[in-house]
Amino acid sequence: MATVTSTNSYQYTSTSSAYGSNNSNQNNSPNPPSSSTTSNGDEDMFCSKCNESIKSGKALKAGNKVWHDHHFVCSICGLPLKDEKVYQKDGKLYCDGDYKKRFVPRCAFCSGYISQDCVKALDQSWHPTCFLCRKCNKAFGKDEGFHEMNGTPYCKTCYIDTACDKCAGCSRPITDKAMKALDQTWHVGCFVCKECGKSFEGQQSFYCVDGRPCCGNCVDAS
Repeated sequence: MATVTSTNSYQYTSTSSAYGSNNSNQNNSPNPPSSSTTSNGDEDMFCSKCNESIKSGKALKAGNKVWHDHHFVCSICGLPLKDEKVYQKDGKLYCDGDYKKRFVPRCAFCSGYISQDCVKALDQSWHPTCFLCRKCNKAFGKDEGFHEMNGTPYCKTCYIDTACDKCAGCSRPITDKAMKALDQTWHVGCFVCKECGKSFEGQQSFYCVDGRPCCGNCVDAS
């Protein structure tokens, strides 16, 4: 018989910092790269890819680093990034797609990337709009918590309805003490004589009449 476990907590976080900010100097900022033209009279700049001086021509800049035009490419797929959204992390450049694959969490329910608010629960990440009771699709109250079964979140009502045995007498879920009899599970208060309603709690024996429990007095009287 399943028992009602204590509620699990979850945490709201934000993943928006993974995308940088227009007002940020973070290395992973996705702002368009700036470009500058160098000449022999300019102070030498050194390419972050090949470490060679950029003596003439265009240098492309992201964050506080510069690259040769032909080296300003995604470190994973090689896509030229001059006209693309650029991400920089740990000195490497990434296109939008490769950056997301490596550093942006996916929702455990819809598999989409999570770019803003994020729910952390069950060792996974979720969109707040996707973190719902899997049976009734209602959102969890922030102070309510949730119940987990097989890695899936449920509200308390749906968890009880899904995980707990149903009483053979009243058909409602059993969340506390139960009795096993007639190959079925019963609330203690529901396991009574089908004729007179006498409880069998603490009794050692009973009769079975038409698949239901019956006391000796009622059997004798029938």
